[in-house]
Amino acid sequence: IKTEPCPYSQLDFDSDEEFNSFFNRLRTDLLDAARLATVIAPHITFASAQNWLLSVLNNPITPLAEWEAVACFLDAVVSKAKESPTGPQLLERCLTYQTSDPLIFSEFLSCVSALFTFVQHDPQRLLQPALERIFTAVLYIQPGETFETRSKTTRLVRRHACSLMVKISLQHPSLFVQCFNYLQSTIDQLGKTEGPSKPSRMEIISLYEAL
Repeated sequence: IKTEPCPYSQLDFDSDEEFNSFFNRLRTDLLDAARLATVIAPHITFASAQNWLLSVLNNPITPLAEWEAVACFLDAVVSKAKESPTGPQLLERCLTYQTSDPLIFSEFLSCVSALFTFVQHDPQRLLQPALERIFTAVLYIQPGETFETRSKTTRLVRRHACSLMVKISLQHPSLFVQCFNYLQSTIDQLGKTEGPSKPSRMEIISLYEAL
């Protein structure tokens, strides 16, 4: 979980920098512990991650801090539990989630990234829906924004989606080979998009890099 220094932290730390340094080490240690626990008992830790994610998906007022936490925990667990039989169903449920909050949207993309490995279990059913959801994020825009007035958080979501495409292409090249024509035609079409959601030149370059 990302956090800001607060009054109680000043009782134990001399500065905000010291608090942040400790917090980052603690988070790393906890995620390493989650990975090790998954090696020992993958079914138990994956079930915990699954139940936590489902509770977040089903709660429309889940705070950002919890989204950040579940995304980190999910990534740590799935990295060691790639054969979980319920993984494809969890990804399918995750893809149906909708939000207009850009910060939560970005954490949602992190969850999709963590679960994308389960596409390999059933690519015919899961590959195109997962890619379509990411492409939706590439064109994300908040109400009232124009091409010139996009906020920092809007650009963050779009950049995250483009980076995710590149990451997937590197980690799962065989999946991209299966749908290369679909990817190329979709990216070509995105490049012709006009209006407020028009992709920037760097966004299109990133998408072509994924090819």
